[in-house]
Amino acid sequence: MNHLHIAGRFMRKIAVPLVDGKLARQFIHADTLLVAEVDDHGTIHSRQYTNPPKNDPGILPDWLLSRGIMYIILNLTEEESLHVFERKSIVVLEGYTDRTPEDLIRMYAAGYRHVHHEHDKR
Repeated sequence: MNHLHIAGRFMRKIAVPLVDGKLARQFIHADTLLVAEVDDHGTIHSRQYTNPPKNDPGILPDWLLSRGIMYIILNLTEEESLHVFERKSIVVLEGYTDRTPEDLIRMYAAGYRHVHHEHDKR
């Protein structure tokens, strides 16, 4: 799996689709993707801003996986998109547009439970 351990801490990459610096209401409208490397205490160790692939949500999961990203924060108005990510075992985290992207990342990294993941369905 694409997790690192640095100085005894569990590290992961979390992606957040943005429009004008805020969580995008729909991924296809995102103008930027924030990719943060974060530890299990919620400390953000690095931030990278990149342009996400446009107009083809089907390629996005493979694009994320090729960059070691196993988590994505989405606005849950995108119910249709959830299955696209879950089929590739990317954990989908619920986003709230009233929080900053960094707050969302810290909240999940520090233990806030994710709301959708294929392995959680019984």
